[in-house]
Amino acid sequence: MAIEIRAYRRAVHVFTYSKLTRDSVIRDYGIEPGRVTAVGASADLLEPHEGARSFGSKRLLFNGTHFDRKGGDILVEAFRAVRRAIPQAELHIIGKAPHIREEGVVMRGFVSSRQELGELFLGSDLVVAPARCDPFPTFLIEAMAYGTPSLVSSADGMPRWRPTSSIRC
Repeated sequence: MAIEIRAYRRAVHVFTYSKLTRDSVIRDYGIEPGRVTAVGASADLLEPHEGARSFGSKRLLFNGTHFDRKGGDILVEAFRAVRRAIPQAELHIIGKAPHIREEGVVMRGFVSSRQELGELFLGSDLVVAPARCDPFPTFLIEAMAYGTPSLVSSADGMPRWRPTSSIRC
């Protein structure tokens, strides 16, 4: 922490991805507000999807890297209830995640192809992100670029309104 504080204090200006991170740099590191700017970021793609898309696949998509922090255990428990109501529902988990042995769960692993990732977004009815902590969820920005709705928790960088009871990173 001391090294981070020293680095931020020596910086002429600090640029962050989000307002949440900007607020942390000011509050947690003691940097003057005039020296910190939230600039944002974009999805890792050249342009948003502009073609047609359909719904009805009954597929949910989850970025499982940092599984516990991103609420993977919460999602797997909730998915069991979804499967009772919609037996044909599938949960596709991408990224580095522990192997889940549940009916309807498809472990995709790391997806390096932008085309394959785009197909996953377009073939999913919903991206789910029940994160306990996700300061800047670029995965959700990518979902929006493909027109895929997202169901998110109220933790950290995801909502417009942040309740005071959310868990801090």
